[in-house]
Amino acid sequence: MNRAVSDEVDLHVILDNSGAHKTAEEMKWLKAHPLFIFHFTPTSASWLHAVESWFGRLERRAIRREGVHKR
Repeated sequence: MNRAVSDEVDLHVILDNSGAHKTAEEMKWLKAHPLFIFHFTPTSASWLHAVESWFGRLERRAIRREGVHKR
């Protein structure tokens, strides 16, 4: 994916504040891929679950075509 994006564009990724997203291996990868910028939500950000649910519904409807009536 990194090759498909112009060097003039920054890719912002929003993640929950889990320690799994902050491993030494991931931080090393981020340094090697400066186009990607990680943003971590506050630990108490329960709204993130609602956003994840919305993207899940979007995936099922738009990408997998579930719940879409055929004509």
